[in-house]
Amino acid sequence: MKNYTFVRLDDFARNRIDACDKCVSLNDIFKEHFDKIYNNKNDIENLNHWSDEMNSWWKEVSSIILKQNNKKINFTDMTDWFFIGGNHAHARECFTNDNIKQEEKVYKEFCKILYNETNDVREALKKVNLL
Repeated sequence: MKNYTFVRLDDFARNRIDACDKCVSLNDIFKEHFDKIYNNKNDIENLNHWSDEMNSWWKEVSSIILKQNNKKINFTDMTDWFFIGGNHAHARECFTNDNIKQEEKVYKEFCKILYNETNDVREALKKVNLL
């Protein structure tokens, strides 16, 4: 006979402040890794490593359930908290490419695809032609 462990949703749910804090704590490193990928497209060994790390952080934040409504973080909040970290000016600092506007454009498209379509960093990177 198998033993099953039941876990309550509340055990993984977070209030908005905790969810925001978790997302913000990972946003800089997520963007920095995107920048590395964007600027080092031929570094295959590191591309895999960087995208794996990004996927790990993405899975961590995308699985957060908000206690207030028992739903995942919506795209607007995910953008503010995780993708840009609530600070649009600071978001630009993570990109080192000479053509920052183009990199920002690709990053925004990548974020939309990641959240709305693929839920997988590598697949989203492929769709914006970075892998």
